[in-house]
Amino acid sequence: MGDIIQEVRAKVQPDKRLSVFRVDYKGEHGDWLLTGEVSSQEALDTLIAELKKGLPQAQIISQVVVLQPKSWKVKNTASSGSASPASTVTTSTSRN
Repeated sequence: MGDIIQEVRAKVQPDKRLSVFRVDYKGEHGDWLLTGEVSSQEALDTLIAELKKGLPQAQIISQVVVLQPKSWKVKNTASSGSASPASTVTTSTSRN
């Protein structure tokens, strides 16, 4: 699971200064809960698709927040702040 997330992060976020991709996971027995935030729906869709491909028998529940472009801030040493979520996308895939 972690390897797939890292591969997708590298693909959709080549420069951490320009986008947000913070995704955590936990689970057991093939049931996985994703939490965190991303700066685009496309990044979340890519992640879900890759997880379904790599873990076809797993049930994946996403509580990852997709941030609006004007509301997210990338943390750096010059400023701090919290991002405001625009929407929460919940996706569930079932085992076949």
